[in-house]
Parts: sequence; C-alpha cells; structure tokens
Amino acid sequence: MIYGTLEEIGRYAAAIPHFETVREFLARDLSSLPDGKVVLDGENVYASISTYMTKPIEGARFESHDRYIDIQLVLEGEESCGVAPGLGEAGLVVPYDAERDFRLLAQPPRFSSVELRKGLFLVFFPEDPHMPGIAIDEPVQTRKCVVKIRL
Repeated sequence: MIYGTLEEIGRYAAAIPHFETVREFLARDLSSLPDGKVVLDGENVYASISTYMTKPIEGARFESHDRYIDIQLVLEGEESCGVAPGLGEAGLVVPYDAERDFRLLAQPPRFSSVELRKGLFLVFFPEDPHMPGIAIDEPVQTRKCVVKIRL
C-alpha cells in the first residue's frame, strides 16, 4: 500500500506499471468526468468514477484483487479506508471471481484506517486487502476515482 498526496505520486513511478498513462490522466480535471468507466489503455489501464454514500463500518467487508493495482482518490467528500497487512488474517466471505478480479474478505482481527480526502491517494497492490467507502463521522456523499492498472 502507498498513501500520499497527488503532488508526490511521481515518487512511486517505479512501483506503478503504465505510470505515464496514469500520471497524464490524474493531471486532468477529473471533476468534470461523468460517473462510469474511462478507458485509458484498453484493459491495461482504466478508471472508474462513482458517486455514493459512505457507509458505517459495521458489517463492512474487505476486498482484494489478483490482476489489478488500484489507485483510489476522492474527488469530492471524504471516506475512511480500512487497510490490513496481507491476506492471511482475513477470512474469505465471497470466493475470488476471476472475471471481476474481486473477492470479499471478513474484517480481520487487526486493521488500520486511513482517511481519504481530496488531494490524497491510496495505491493497493494485490496483497493489500482494503475496505473502502467507510464513513469517517457520519455517512456523506462521496465522489471517487479508482484507476485500475493490470499487472
């Protein structure tokens, strides 16, 4: 997992495949994009823009992926994102779906939370279980961009 400001993202170019495509996209005014999928390089790099209400942590689940790196950034609003060290302590809730590159995991006994606001980003690699979309104080409408980068 990497956590930082958008101004610092260049520091991590060596860790992020297709970095130039990602950097050029993140330099755009993303707030004007409609919700939905934005194809940047076929299935190698694409973004998903979505608007939703954050949710209470009770009953929330962690997720993980095998084939894609996630770069998550909030465009409007705020959220907390649970992060856990490795897949080992989180019990499987929904088995891996290869078509969606997605599995759901139970909340592990130990995890941390990171606050995500405009100007900050989180990078999740396949070994990084994460629980996005959690309300910080109370549920708020949040608009977010998730860039998916194929490994």
